[in-house]
Amino acid sequence: MGGGYVLNFSDRTIEQFFRDDIGVDIFDQKYNYASGSKANRLRGLWQVADDALVGKSIDKLLGYIDNQIVLGTLKKEDFPRELMRGAQNVAARLQGRKVAAPMPADMTEDEFISKEFPAVSIEKLGLDSVVFENSCATESPKPLAISSRFRVEKFRFTRSMLFEKGPGFVVNSSIPPVIQS
Repeated sequence: MGGGYVLNFSDRTIEQFFRDDIGVDIFDQKYNYASGSKANRLRGLWQVADDALVGKSIDKLLGYIDNQIVLGTLKKEDFPRELMRGAQNVAARLQGRKVAAPMPADMTEDEFISKEFPAVSIEKLGLDSVVFENSCATESPKPLAISSRFRVEKFRFTRSMLFEKGPGFVVNSSIPPVIQS
């Protein structure tokens, strides 16, 4: 936010963004701060709105930044990873959420999936016993490669939600325990 500008927004697009994505009229008089520029209106919102709304606005702006980087209208190097992560943490705290642990740069996708999404007991899902093989009468049934496939699908879903909902997206902890394992 420099010189009254906010990212690559025009007056029209920032008004649409805040109305459609956040549910706020950014040009409402209560957000008029200092000169009334886009940057000052955003500052005004952050000063008078409750924590949850401020956190939501930060989340949505981070998602907007990610989308604009993908579209090529903003440069990734202008938004350092640590700065984005810090903003995600602020947004999460303001909304009373925990932040999902970021995937370390040196961790492979398989390592991340194994760490973040433990194996799921298929038996708890009430699937047919055909899913299991009995390798020997003394051993308990073993799920065929379904648990790792479920983890991969859960990871892909989470990753797609991050792209769709923005970097503030956190996996909901209220998922039924049968799925969380």
